[in-house]
Amino acid sequence: MALSGEVSIFANHKFPQVDLVYPPEHGASIVHVTPLDAPFQLNLVSGASAEGSITVHLIPRIECSISLLGGVAIANVFVQVDVSPRLRGDIRASKFYSTTSDAVNALNGCLDLTNSIHVSAGAEGTLLPLDTVNTVYNLFEKEDHLWKVRVSQIANKWGASNPAHCRNASDM
Repeated sequence: MALSGEVSIFANHKFPQVDLVYPPEHGASIVHVTPLDAPFQLNLVSGASAEGSITVHLIPRIECSISLLGGVAIANVFVQVDVSPRLRGDIRASKFYSTTSDAVNALNGCLDLTNSIHVSAGAEGTLLPLDTVNTVYNLFEKEDHLWKVRVSQIANKWGASNPAHCRNASDM
């Protein structure tokens, strides 16, 4: 929840006659000032926002194992693929109040769907009285933006705009 405000006070004067005389012994200076309307303006903005993301990991793995010496020595070789679709979103609701205009409601939101693919291969070896050795190699990694949209409603008018106004995937 956020609240911000702005106060603007304008000084509006008219100077129909300005006669400056220097040095003062040569005459008097004359300045006529006429104050005009000086509007007072107060703007307030209140709002709330929320953001979140949902990620699903699907990780199929193919593994081959060999056991020797009655299970004292074990070797595994594997290949795995991590497919991760992610839906990110944010929404902001605001209300603008002003002394010079009617209140305005605004609702803005953004949805972004990305997909990541990560392929890796590796080997694991265990010799039971000793430690386990593990090696993993990254073979392929890619992230794609599948869909991105920004929606806004201001003063009961809906519209979709350029998705570039959405945050970057790394910002969410």
